[in-house]
Amino acid sequence: DQFTRDSCVADMVDRATDVGFKNILNYEEGHCGFMAPWSFFIALKDYNSRSDWFANEATVTLKMRQRLMRVKGGEASPLLFFDGATMKQLQYPSKAMEVVHCRRIPQPEECKDDHGLNPDNRHHPIDVLEVRQSSVSENAGRGVFTKVDLKKNEYVGMDRLVHAVYMEPATHDLMTAWYENEHWNWDYHNKAMEGYTHGYGHLFGDHGGTHAFVDASLHTFINHACNAQNNMGHDISVTETNVSPDDPPPDEIQRYTSRIYSPFTDRQMHFYSAGHARRDISAGEELTDNYLALSGIQKGFWKEELKSLRAVCAGEHVGRVTAYESGKDEKDNNEEKKN
Repeated sequence: DQFTRDSCVADMVDRATDVGFKNILNYEEGHCGFMAPWSFFIALKDYNSRSDWFANEATVTLKMRQRLMRVKGGEASPLLFFDGATMKQLQYPSKAMEVVHCRRIPQPEECKDDHGLNPDNRHHPIDVLEVRQSSVSENAGRGVFTKVDLKKNEYVGMDRLVHAVYMEPATHDLMTAWYENEHWNWDYHNKAMEGYTHGYGHLFGDHGGTHAFVDASLHTFINHACNAQNNMGHDISVTETNVSPDDPPPDEIQRYTSRIYSPFTDRQMHFYSAGHARRDISAGEELTDNYLALSGIQKGFWKEELKSLRAVCAGEHVGRVTAYESGKDEKDNNEEKKN
């Protein structure tokens, strides 16, 4: 579109970027009464506003009821043809917009990545995995081991891994607020939810805010590999020793926030790191991932996770799951470290 009669689209995106917008979203609407669907663009001043755009239908409908004026006649909403379910149809750009974006010159870097699962890569059933005492360290609890050899880029248990427990940003923010409230901090149910989400879950920020995935399979017991020695998942060089907890997450982790306009990135499916072999793995070897790639991009969570992983890798205290199951918390871990 840079060199056609529709170059105004590329020009508009470039100009919005130049004046400081942090993110640009795109959707197509075919019910405007024209001969063909029209493309619309939404420019955001704050990247975290994406969490409102990608909210579920219940959240969208609730916000509409809270903000729209009531109408006479008993109708629930003054909007006759729009509700939360309709919004779900608009949240992701079309395949056509992705193709056009990836034809730009020079080609955007993200378009060179694989899109989705590669059908040419072998997939192993989850039966080839087993859970037993971890070999990572004395302080580690359970770990996941493979009973067969895995080749680089092969998948394992992906059919089970895709059925993850999902917590959207609004839900995660509510849980965090409850946990940080002094009157709720030691409530059993709230502590259990926080321990489950942050102990077993992965945090991401690609939809704005912080949302969480918890693997609903054996993969949830995969441990962190210190010094980026992980054999599964993300191929990054970031380790718990070469970055600072007081600085924002490095670009290698929050790379998607620098893509101000990218239909390709917006259409990307979730990367199931726990089911993707980073290198060749021998039978009997424990599977590990790099938790720093699963810590989200919010500075507070990044600092907390990095300090915790440093202490675990140094053998100074146990991980979140072991601490929770043994009745300890982060405060107990810190006291042991002092002693």
